[in-house]
Amino acid sequence: MGVFRYVTIYFLFVFSIASGLSGCRGAKSQAPVAPDRSPLNQETGLEYRYFLDPPNAYRSHPFYSLNDSLTKAELKRQITGFREAGFGGFYLHSRAGLITGYLGAEWWELMDAAVDAANEAGLQCMFYDEDKWPSGFAGGLIPDLGEDYRAKCLARLDLQTALPTGARLLKKDSLYQYIQYTAQYGYDIFNGTCYVDLFNPNAVRKFIESTHQPYFEKYGDKIADNALFIFTDEPHIHARYFDPKTRHHGLLSYSPYLEEKFQQLYGYALRDHLSQLYEEKGNWREVRWHYYMAKALLFEESYTRQIADFCDQYGAQMTGHYLGEDDLKKVRDRIGNSALHYRSMQQPGIDHLGLSIAHRLFTPKYMSSVADQYDKRRRLSELFGISGQNVDFQERKWVGGWHALLGVNHFCPHLTAYSLKGARKRDYPPTFSYQQPYWDYNKLMEDYLGRISYAATAGHFDPQVLVVSPLESEYVKGDREGAFTDGMVQILEALQNNHIDFNLGDEEIIRDRGSVADNQFVIGAMQYRYVILPEMLTIRQSTLSLLLRFHANGGTLFSMGSLPRFVDAKADPTALDALKKAVIPISVEAMEVNPEKYIPPAVRISGAQAGQVWVQRRKINGEPFYLFYNTSDFTQAGITLQLPADRKNPVLWDPAKPGVYRLPAAENGAINITLEPAGFYWVTTGTLSEGIPAKPLPPTPALKPLLTLDGPWTGKRNAPNVLALDFAAYSTDGGKTFSDPEPVIGIWSRLNDAQYNGDLRLRFSAIIRQVPGHCALAMEQPRAFQQILINGSPVQFSGEAYYIDQSIKTRDISRLLREGRNEIELQIAFSACDPLSSDPARRYETELETIYLTGDFGVFSDQVQTVENTQRNLSEDLVRRPAYAFENFFIDREKDRFDGNATLEGYPFYAGSFTLSNSFEFGSPDSGKNYYLDLSACDATVIEVIVNDRRVDTLCWAPYTVDITNYLKKGTNTLQLNLVNSLRNLLGPHHHKGAELIKVGPNSFTGAGGFPDGRGEPDWYDLRKQKTDLAIWTDTYYQVPFGVLGKVVVLSN
Repeated sequence: MGVFRYVTIYFLFVFSIASGLSGCRGAKSQAPVAPDRSPLNQETGLEYRYFLDPPNAYRSHPFYSLNDSLTKAELKRQITGFREAGFGGFYLHSRAGLITGYLGAEWWELMDAAVDAANEAGLQCMFYDEDKWPSGFAGGLIPDLGEDYRAKCLARLDLQTALPTGARLLKKDSLYQYIQYTAQYGYDIFNGTCYVDLFNPNAVRKFIESTHQPYFEKYGDKIADNALFIFTDEPHIHARYFDPKTRHHGLLSYSPYLEEKFQQLYGYALRDHLSQLYEEKGNWREVRWHYYMAKALLFEESYTRQIADFCDQYGAQMTGHYLGEDDLKKVRDRIGNSALHYRSMQQPGIDHLGLSIAHRLFTPKYMSSVADQYDKRRRLSELFGISGQNVDFQERKWVGGWHALLGVNHFCPHLTAYSLKGARKRDYPPTFSYQQPYWDYNKLMEDYLGRISYAATAGHFDPQVLVVSPLESEYVKGDREGAFTDGMVQILEALQNNHIDFNLGDEEIIRDRGSVADNQFVIGAMQYRYVILPEMLTIRQSTLSLLLRFHANGGTLFSMGSLPRFVDAKADPTALDALKKAVIPISVEAMEVNPEKYIPPAVRISGAQAGQVWVQRRKINGEPFYLFYNTSDFTQAGITLQLPADRKNPVLWDPAKPGVYRLPAAENGAINITLEPAGFYWVTTGTLSEGIPAKPLPPTPALKPLLTLDGPWTGKRNAPNVLALDFAAYSTDGGKTFSDPEPVIGIWSRLNDAQYNGDLRLRFSAIIRQVPGHCALAMEQPRAFQQILINGSPVQFSGEAYYIDQSIKTRDISRLLREGRNEIELQIAFSACDPLSSDPARRYETELETIYLTGDFGVFSDQVQTVENTQRNLSEDLVRRPAYAFENFFIDREKDRFDGNATLEGYPFYAGSFTLSNSFEFGSPDSGKNYYLDLSACDATVIEVIVNDRRVDTLCWAPYTVDITNYLKKGTNTLQLNLVNSLRNLLGPHHHKGAELIKVGPNSFTGAGGFPDGRGEPDWYDLRKQKTDLAIWTDTYYQVPFGVLGKVVVLSN
């Protein structure tokens, strides 16, 4: 692909350009489950007006990160902007950086203001149940109630190991002692307190009283559209809070309440069998099966169902997601069984982190399967988090379409930042907020996401296949027995790639809602004609009995892996022999080679790229319609669709433009469709296509290049240019001596780690070869500094002018600059932060950050290299892009003519729009031809196209081709491209050896390592001084392209 975003196929021109597009019920539950009170819980149809302009309920509701000292006026200003940006509402999310006291009097006044502002703007205001995350501790209120409320775990220690503070001896044997450990205070994420025991129903009740109850009582009558939602975030029962100085032989979830539940369910004492949770002796499989089931059932009962029942009293919706949903072992260890939480929540949800969709089918399919079976219409995903500031509209379209095809229809983008001050700008970006250069165009993206959410909500999913979850085999496996997630995911991918719709079936839910009706396997609201068993170690007797009845009634039962060896974690050769006789064994490979030999697809499609297109069949009042999604972010997919013979009047709905088109069918009923990269369409037939103002599908012309524009371009920026200064020398002796220049973020880390309090001087330098006519200093919280010197001259800040974010104030310093080295010296009384303080202001204190020079100048470097081996390019899922390695920078006069890549031509840190202009000669347009402009060589988030001073279109996803026929004239034609980028080059991360990342967290901006970067060095800032080759950090600056990276081509038919 080189530097180009997409392969352009000239002679096989695609359908979407030609059409003008830019783009029987089961048994009732035996367990009480919260009803679905969603405003969209009925079987909704497809209305053209909602397709054009999706209502709020279908639009994105981002996390609104409340992360600073809040004001009513600023809340109102930002919330008003959300409407213009295309959001349907938002979740008010207390987050790292919050200075306003959480749940105090001022907090509630601000919540009043936010609710009022949302109502005035016509938005849905939704709530979040915690200060940061994980949910349950109420900002520290719950652990303060006493030790009974604090998180517990089971630890196995050597007999000679001294018991740590918080330990209670449970049992000893000849080699080990088993203790219950209660978490101690001292976790910064819990504001100096600790996590809570979510097995304890009293702790959860107090959590509800402190959080949910005041929200519902205050705002239950003020929230319109039956949209009283509250988001729970990553609650868990994971054994992760233990004394770091005490050596142990394994931690497991534990609580006195779990002991009680275990005894109640199984009639024996867990404490008498603790060793079997660690050793493979006796009936250890059965003990572990009982342990993990008790754990899962109690967590659902104590936490999820208790909160959902409380929500139901107020007509509210519990939504959100739990910790570790993407792998069966994580599910077992951290939350017991995710399916149980999904069934109890009014609106179940998941999260999806990073810029990737590879091998992640399990999470959305498990959640949406339970939602299908319990007839819950709406399903949430918290998505886009940690994807980095440079995630563009095409990539958001790609990730969003993947979710919608897999059953998600409520998008919660992570996140929208109230402030980017200090560390807030590094809080698992991106941010979708006013600070982004592309903010004025964000509605284009949100309209699209709203449309696919609408399609994924209409009617109901209609799969024929059930895949039984092997979660309980994960419960009973031994240390040397393999994990079950990978094998299951291989099966799911084989089905999805071959257009076979399916649900997953959890064994507890099968017990709760399962039945057999004729030759159909029924779970709640869903029926299945085929059942697949993946590799399993154990199976429940309740599941086995239903499967054998299903088989006896004529149902088809496949095994795609080793059959279970145990029933209810015990040997039962007779029962397993009956199962062996009932199943048809097939391999994943056989399913991939000839799937229709075993299971018919949801709809038949063929073609060279058919495998990269996923489908879903839905029904509205018995009428089927079909969703299609191209899983590739960078290649088109041409497919031939073969509808059933009785499906007449096919209409294609394309949400990208939007538009609806009548599909012409060949004599054999075949329909040819081309999906653009990440393309998402749906096709209706019969009565679902009636009354829709569909246009004829235009013919697909073959195109060829007519002429090319390859520079030079004239150009101008439409915002101030910027040089980021993130290295400084520092002094703690009153300015007598200074260090060598160091990363500012490293200076801050060192001083905080040392708990330094006192005078601090920072000295930044910038090389200027030609003094600009205008230059401003932009910096955060300038009034916190005692002195600011520019080349020795003091300056003061006044007024409220800001750059990018309200916290970054600006001050003109044009007259104080000189050619050569310029020094900017800052003096401040540094106060180290106390992340364990109950006072939110003390948790942040002095925040040292990059400063900026902004103005009328170019930023250049004598040392630049192109880098292809980036973290992004190691992924096979994404369009390849280069990165550029810079070693130093200087300010000089701007250029007025460009090859096209602004990053390399004076704007490496620039954030904003940039206009490139060119012209070309054209003879008389042929009235029998159409002419197109191919802009696939552009690298920008948004491309606004203007020909001969007339706006043609705005492009933000594939195809990057636009019809310019009606804009051309004979003679000289002018082309103007208004290109818009993101905050990536301004805010980074700049110094990560991965160059351009697809997973970005706070530590990605340092050398410390940790999630999501893995290895690193906590003392990276000291090791750097020793010239150590660090795992992550490098002083080199990595930036990404922005502009035209190749030839712009005029095409004709």
